[in-house]
Amino acid sequence: MQANCSRSKRCILSIFLPTLTSSPTAVSTTSTETPNNNSAATVASDPPTTSAASKPGRAKGSTKQKKAEDSAKRAKCIDMIAHMYEIEKRNCAEDGERKRVEKGFLKDLIKEMKSTHGVPGGISSDTIRSRIKRGRLTVRHRGTRSPVELVEEYLVGIAIEMAKIRQPLNCNEALALMNSFLEGTETQEKLSEFQKARKVATDEHEYGKVTSGWWRGFLKRNEHRLVTKRGERFASSRCDWTTHENIANAYDAIYYEMVEADVAIKLDVPVYSDREGNPCEEHEAYGLPQDIMITHLESIIFADEVGVQCNQKKDNDVGGELFLCQKGTVPQLFSSTRDFKFTLLPFTSASGEAIACVVIFKSERADEKKTDSGSDVVEIEENGDSFRKGVRADWKLGIDHTIEPVKDENGNIIFEANIGPGKYFPGGPTCTYRGKTVPCLAYASDSGGITAGILVEILKKFDDLELFPREHGELMPFLLIDGHQSRLDPSFLSYINDDNHRWKVCLGVPYATSLWQVADSSEHNGKFKSFWVKYKRKMIEFKCNKESLPNTIEPTDVMPAVSKLFPEVYNHKEDSRKAISDRGWYPPNRKLLQHPSLKKPEEVATDSMPALPPVNIDHGMSASCADRLIQARQRSDAGKRAADKRKRDDVAIGENLRQLKKLTAGVLVGYGVHALDHPDFIATVKERAAQKEQKASKKKSKDRAKLVKMVKTVQKMRSNIGHESDHLFVNCNFDECGAYLQYKKKAKGDPAMPKSVEARRQRCREWIPRASPHFTPHASGHG
Repeated sequence: MQANCSRSKRCILSIFLPTLTSSPTAVSTTSTETPNNNSAATVASDPPTTSAASKPGRAKGSTKQKKAEDSAKRAKCIDMIAHMYEIEKRNCAEDGERKRVEKGFLKDLIKEMKSTHGVPGGISSDTIRSRIKRGRLTVRHRGTRSPVELVEEYLVGIAIEMAKIRQPLNCNEALALMNSFLEGTETQEKLSEFQKARKVATDEHEYGKVTSGWWRGFLKRNEHRLVTKRGERFASSRCDWTTHENIANAYDAIYYEMVEADVAIKLDVPVYSDREGNPCEEHEAYGLPQDIMITHLESIIFADEVGVQCNQKKDNDVGGELFLCQKGTVPQLFSSTRDFKFTLLPFTSASGEAIACVVIFKSERADEKKTDSGSDVVEIEENGDSFRKGVRADWKLGIDHTIEPVKDENGNIIFEANIGPGKYFPGGPTCTYRGKTVPCLAYASDSGGITAGILVEILKKFDDLELFPREHGELMPFLLIDGHQSRLDPSFLSYINDDNHRWKVCLGVPYATSLWQVADSSEHNGKFKSFWVKYKRKMIEFKCNKESLPNTIEPTDVMPAVSKLFPEVYNHKEDSRKAISDRGWYPPNRKLLQHPSLKKPEEVATDSMPALPPVNIDHGMSASCADRLIQARQRSDAGKRAADKRKRDDVAIGENLRQLKKLTAGVLVGYGVHALDHPDFIATVKERAAQKEQKASKKKSKDRAKLVKMVKTVQKMRSNIGHESDHLFVNCNFDECGAYLQYKKKAKGDPAMPKSVEARRQRCREWIPRASPHFTPHASGHG
């Protein structure tokens, strides 16, 4: 049993290591020789190209990983030149006619191999001749090699895989893991001898174990593959959904629906394209081959809401910003602590253009509230769009306190003269899309978030403006959104599936929106949040210098801020196109499947792997890590089998959906349903709506019967002993008082029924002034 377990662990190691050990940068490839650029035999590199204007920032191709790859290519190129030159010298020695290599052969060989491998810089001819003379054609390390050099590959592989299964190792655990690998092995004995010979470590150190000094060197040697970072909390639900298989299935389903919506066509032969969607060769491609071609960019829409907090207490510093203060003190900034939230919902097309800006305020019964000046909420008609849905006029227009309002001769603000962009009441940002002006849409909800009713209102607005014409009855707008529960509301589903204005709406992978959602990119929501933090600070600084203004961020400050920030973030076409292409939506190249967190290990030939020494994986830290990796793989395999079974049971999707207690986006996507017009899904929603209506009807009938019974009981009591205001329940019994209290009870807020007859009589006397329930003798009435 123990032998089988050990074989399983070694198998799991062999699975995780190929991509690392086969990499040309897996083992240090630093050559002993350095190029002699002064030598006459050195082959000069191509002249550098110069640009008209240098761009700020890091030069392209100057990352540590790129430098390591270039170093590996250079080492491989030198090795091949040395081997080929050695073969040529041997052939010449065996040939009786000529004893020496032809003049200029080595120079031409270096030039040819440099071009083949794409190696920049010069390669000295003396380097090649030195290797031939010493009989060492391949050089891998300068000086004595560490006895644990190859074992480090295990540590790199396991560290990367542990991070992938969301159980990353900290530095102490990684050090313990390395020592666990060495425990009881021949490599540990070699390490002990190596340390003793070089008098490594202190007297307290146990020979045969790596130290913190080795750890620093290990990180430096593998800085192109490993880094140390602060961790982030990752929900288990996200872990289950953020997988290569789920993203791949989503691409297949969503691309299919794009073709169904007539915004794309199916290609007979897959093609490669660059980031802009232009056809190119495979080595120039951005992403994977495309099997569809998008034909109507302007009809593909992305939308994702971002919650915005006006409270500054939880704001983080932007870019590690520092402030000056006296030594020994802490710089303190004025901040607004009012808890006011709103939701920003930008709509962006696949062309990178902003379609509309939607702002949703948090306002409970805002239509009954008063403004700061005491005036009632009013509705204002502007560009055919009324300020309704509980949004106060001053919130919708906003107030820009940095601008002086236009006033009449009496000092009163002229309302009409101050409305518009750049004025005292600026309103929200307007967008121009396909030649039509789309006003900023403002709504209010109890939570400050999106609702099905608001979604319907937004799409109605788009349809009224005819932003997305349905050509020939086939082309329809394609909307990609996340799986918020509002998307599954019957009212929203009814609107998008109405033949008069059909919308193709698809859901992405739940809990993986940070990967596929366009607005969740650093170019959009990430940039907006950074700008918003800076804007709040400037706003509070301005208000603190104005005695007449409160030192808080008010709802009336929202629209001026959004008007200034929205164009800089969401209407930046180049940034939007980058976010869209990085997520594989245009061009449709499944780009996310190449994401480091999703990319599958590549299969490589085992004969290309260096021979790795045996390590301990039977006990200790190494055994624990191997066990956890095996369990993670088993869970992943089980998930794949379950997904395959759901696909095979496609005919039973409708029946399975009907049996569920609650329909969610996770359930739909789990069955491979991404489109909200799937027949089985729509049928299930209609059945549930009918059942809900039937249940509500039964409850209404039951409540009416109960009300009728209570009314008859009170009427009988009044006919027997008179009206309650006369007898005051003095002689009423326990049940009669209970019936009267039920008759007068409100829907919510009343205390529990008293337990004694005297307490009930007292409660009845207190409730006499209450209004009686509305009642009609016929069921068709409102009682």
